[in-house]
Amino acid sequence: MTIALAERFAGIPIEDPARRARVDSVVRRLIECAENQKGRRCDHFACPRCQARSAKLRRRDVERMLVETPPGDKVGHLTLTVGADDLEDGRLVLVRGFARLRLRRWWTAAVRGGIGQIEILPARGGARRWNIHLHVVVWILGSVDRARLRSEWCAIVAGHDLPGSSNLIIVPRRFVPNDRDGEA
Repeated sequence: MTIALAERFAGIPIEDPARRARVDSVVRRLIECAENQKGRRCDHFACPRCQARSAKLRRRDVERMLVETPPGDKVGHLTLTVGADDLEDGRLVLVRGFARLRLRRWWTAAVRGGIGQIEILPARGGARRWNIHLHVVVWILGSVDRARLRSEWCAIVAGHDLPGSSNLIIVPRRFVPNDRDGEA
C-alpha cells in the first residue's frame, strides 16, 4: 500500500519545480519506509505503514481511557472528512477546521474530551485526489445535535472550497469496558 501511494504521488503532474521537489522527497521517504526491514519508519503523516504503527499506539491509550469512562459520560466515534487535491492543504484544513469546531459553545458544553488520529487515503471516484479524515473517540457529557455538527463542519470546510462530511456514532454502553452503571 505504501509503494502504491508513493507511485500515486509520483504520478501527480506538478509544474512548479519547488513543489515537484517536495513531492519527490516524500515519494523517496515512503519507498524507503516501505522497503526498510530494520524497523525504521519515515513518520510521514501520509505513510500508511507509519499510520498503522501510530494507530496501534493510540489504541492502547483509547482502551485505557474507555475503561476509565465515568458512568454519566457517553462514548462516541466521530469521523470528520475533507476531500482535497493537495494533501498538505487538505490536512491543514482538517486540523484547523477541527480546532475551530471545538471552540463552538455547543461543543464545549457537550464534549468532555477525546483522542483521535488522522488517516489519509486515495479518494475513490469523486473530483478530489485525497480523502483526508480524522477519527476521534469523544466523551460526551450531554447530547450533540448531529445535524448541527454536520452543517457547521461542512460550512468550515466549504470556506476553503473543499467538500467535507461528518459522522458521529454513540457507542452503546455494553461496548464500553468495565461499565460501572450498567446503562444500556
